[in-house]
Amino acid sequence: MEISLPRASSSLDPVPYSIRNGMIVLGICGLLSLLLTVGFFLYFTYRMIYWQRYSAHSLARTQVFMLIYNLFIADIFQALSFVISFWWVSKDKLVGPNMTCDIQGLLIQIGDVASGLWALAIAVHTFLNIVAQKTIAHRTFITLVVLLWSFIMILAALGPLRGAKDFFVPAGAWCWVNKHNHSERLYLHYMWIFMSELGSVALYTFMFFYLRFRIKTSTPSKTAAHSAASSFFVKIFTSQNKPPPPPAESTTIRPNVRNVKSVSATRTYILKSSRHMVVYTLAYIALTLPLAAGRALSMAGIEPPIIYFTAAGILIACSGFVDVALYVGTRRLLVTSCLNRETIDERNENRMKPLLIRDSEGNEIFTKKITYMKTLKNENSLAQMDTEIPITKTSSYRDDSEVGKAEWPV
Repeated sequence: MEISLPRASSSLDPVPYSIRNGMIVLGICGLLSLLLTVGFFLYFTYRMIYWQRYSAHSLARTQVFMLIYNLFIADIFQALSFVISFWWVSKDKLVGPNMTCDIQGLLIQIGDVASGLWALAIAVHTFLNIVAQKTIAHRTFITLVVLLWSFIMILAALGPLRGAKDFFVPAGAWCWVNKHNHSERLYLHYMWIFMSELGSVALYTFMFFYLRFRIKTSTPSKTAAHSAASSFFVKIFTSQNKPPPPPAESTTIRPNVRNVKSVSATRTYILKSSRHMVVYTLAYIALTLPLAAGRALSMAGIEPPIIYFTAAGILIACSGFVDVALYVGTRRLLVTSCLNRETIDERNENRMKPLLIRDSEGNEIFTKKITYMKTLKNENSLAQMDTEIPITKTSSYRDDSEVGKAEWPV
């Protein structure tokens, strides 16, 4: 049973016709976003649990997809808050404070802040991978995910826990923080929204120009010349008892013509990556900035009309739908990026493992690192890259006819 409290002055009873129509659109957009985000959330969960046993590149260990997974969770909170608009429409009133108003206000508080911070987390992670060329350890990454969600929940709970019974009241076409709580609106909500927007824009802008600079300075001719300079010789020595070995035979492996094509593919990939990053940034700003700007004006003493907030809320309610659409459009590029990055990390781990060649008595006579082109096949891409050959075991050769041969990885 709900406790009866005095109605806030911002309550609407009955709901004006123009606001009622806007609330219906809010509910429809929220419901569409909810269905899509819940669907993809279940799909991600299934892939993480089931395919982890069969795939070396499980979604549960792929950080980019884990970030998008958490962004979908934030969108679910946000979409749920706007689906409650159907309740107000059915009652033909928007009143508070009451339990329904508190639930909607809390969901909006969690969803807005979570969406902003997870969008910023994606920007920071992309920056670390592209500019810093660093990968976060899996345990560290999971710890950061838990800490970020804990921080989001603490921000959402601080206001109601302070004891204000009218903390959530009608604020436009939905319930949110009472306009008298200026400090709570600023420090528990707006500060993190603006920080996420400005931080994402700054990081993506820097990365965009950084990639453009790298594209201009990395020409195919320079890369081909660098590959030619990296060509190597593998010398095989033979021994006959104690006499010194005869002159060495050498084999030269020259850079493949595909190197130039690989550079063109890399340039194309970088351009596509930068374009997609700009799209994510523009979408986030377009959906969140109008409402944040309207609330900021309200705090400054300039009150926009309620229809403005309704239209801005409709944009926010579409966040889940837009995020799903962007993911569907960029999934192939994300898969290619993740697999390439993981393979580069594996190559770096194996960089110092040598190729050992032993004589008939088992003595090491030559140690050399060689490089070969390894073809990577996955469900979405075919990539080529340099990698070191890891040697997991060697053996002694007793047959003189086998002198000089080396065993490949097993």
